[in-house]
Amino acid sequence: MSVKVTKVATKTCRPFSLDVMVMSPEADFKFTLSVELACSPQADQIWKLVFDLFKNVNNAFVQVVHVSFQAQTPVEVAGLQATAMNGVNQDQADIVVNQIHPTAKQIADSPTVDPAAKQAINDEMTKVAQLGASAS
Repeated sequence: MSVKVTKVATKTCRPFSLDVMVMSPEADFKFTLSVELACSPQADQIWKLVFDLFKNVNNAFVQVVHVSFQAQTPVEVAGLQATAMNGVNQDQADIVVNQIHPTAKQIADSPTVDPAAKQAINDEMTKVAQLGASAS
């Protein structure tokens, strides 16, 4: 027989990563902001907002901080979906540049991750996710 038949599950999930913002806010630093869709083994969607900070070291950008925020509420999920479709809005960009970047830079310069800085980044990433939904 030369036919292949495959049963398709009713639930599908196709993971992706999309850079929605790449910026050099100051000399020797750049960051990327990405919206990611990961999939659980049961094909449940897992929406994430990822911030990666890079520092220029010997004329090459080296990653110094990685932040992965996972949406927990329907508003956050909707915000990340909207951001993936429409890009970063001005309110989101302001938070990333003026709040998240400086805190991530502070973390990069510290020998350990300060719990207060970690909480601050979580709070700001939450705002960025929620603001995507309010601008859609």
